[in-house]
Amino acid sequence: MTATATTVTAPISRSGRVRPLDGLRQTFTMAWRSLVAVKHNPLELVDYSITPIMFVFLFTYVLGGQMAGSPEAYLK
Repeated sequence: MTATATTVTAPISRSGRVRPLDGLRQTFTMAWRSLVAVKHNPLELVDYSITPIMFVFLFTYVLGGQMAGSPEAYLK
């Protein structure tokens, strides 16, 4: 008869939270990967430039009138 030794390890507790320093590191990693992608496909830079401008105009002139009655009142 042979005896085997078993070790019991405690389960890893994952809280689902990311520490601020880890969050910054992950943010910079994703930013670096996006810049590398733009380097390989320069037309993506146009997408990254036009999208924020498009959303500003969309929320101001299309949806701004729904919030304040008119886009002019929303901008004041």
